[in-house]
Amino acid sequence: MKRLLLIPYRYFRFIQYFIANFKPIGISNIIWCLFNGFFPKNFILFKLATSNPSEFVTDYEENFRVCRINKNTEILNNKLLFPEVIGSYFKTPETRALIYAGKFLPYHTASSFDEQAAILHLKTSGPLILKPFDGDGGIGIVKVSCINEEIFQWNGVEITKDKLLKNFSTLNGYMVSDFVNQASYSNTIFSGSVNTIRLLTMVDPQTGEPFIGAAAHRIGNSGSAPVDNCAMGGYTAAIDLETGKLSAATATKFKSSTPPYYATHPDSGAPIEGVVIPNWKELEKEVLSLHSKLRFISYIGWDIVAGEDGNFYILEGNDGADLKLHQAHAPLLQNPAVKAFYKYHKAIK
Repeated sequence: MKRLLLIPYRYFRFIQYFIANFKPIGISNIIWCLFNGFFPKNFILFKLATSNPSEFVTDYEENFRVCRINKNTEILNNKLLFPEVIGSYFKTPETRALIYAGKFLPYHTASSFDEQAAILHLKTSGPLILKPFDGDGGIGIVKVSCINEEIFQWNGVEITKDKLLKNFSTLNGYMVSDFVNQASYSNTIFSGSVNTIRLLTMVDPQTGEPFIGAAAHRIGNSGSAPVDNCAMGGYTAAIDLETGKLSAATATKFKSSTPPYYATHPDSGAPIEGVVIPNWKELEKEVLSLHSKLRFISYIGWDIVAGEDGNFYILEGNDGADLKLHQAHAPLLQNPAVKAFYKYHKAIK
């Protein structure tokens, strides 16, 4: 009975998403999208009028099939557990404390990090990132930094020390972590956000070995800052898997009739297209080595920062990777290994 009810429920949810992602594309195209599992907005983003739709993972498949591939997701979905496990294999930003009901709690029993320790850290060691345990798409993330002894910044807005303490007291269910200073190539493109690399890795069902299915670079802007998330208006640039070179960037969230494309960043004027991520092949090797230790998780979208110190830092691993980041540039199913992976897991027809 539950399985019978699941099908109409999914289509009901799909219609809700369909309406939320509506764009005027003509009656015939709207009907086509409705019966073929694409959102009207992505009909434009994916250029489906001139592309082969069968090469794309549909929006229906992404939201109701791909998301069910993984069976063991606790490590990815638990933001407290994630750095504890992944930090044994790969650099992650250090978590300093937790905030519950406005109160700082030490993250490790041997440490003590309260409000005053946070202020001292801001003054002497640099910014902190406050991130909700259950946040998604960059919602609720706060960057806190110090201007001088009495003036601080809360997501770029100057506030007093008293106001900072008051803001701390309003938070509940937050992690307090070190801010990662990004590499110069990324900071030059846009310094108002930490611009992250999204690597999509999959475990080959035949060989049992992980491989990289796609890669994109998220880039923030004046509208999305202090985050780079596309859901908040940030951009996505494709990354060439062989060279680490960026394509022009686009926005998956756009108000105009067509998505914009930027060879240079509209705020900074710095080049995007053609920029090469330093030590790209080393990053690929390290991430595949990491996923090989987690083969019981078939499918991971890694959020990674190239640090100013030359190291790469993993911020998160995502169970439900946003495929628009990649398919805005090229359809995922053009890659035979990716197509075989999704077919094996019955995520696509």
